[in-house]
Amino acid sequence: MTILTLFTKAYNKVQLKQIEESLQTTFEDIDAQIRVLGNSVNRWIQVEVTGED
Repeated sequence: MTILTLFTKAYNKVQLKQIEESLQTTFEDIDAQIRVLGNSVNRWIQVEVTGED
């Protein structure tokens, strides 16, 4: 499991959902699961990546 902070900010739950859907689509061909954990203190998006690839 790896937790990453993206250089993207989100200001509400709708934006977080859009980012998660976009990442799911981008990484659908590899064996990895992407889960948006939420925002850090300064609204940077944090994601968790798990999987073989």
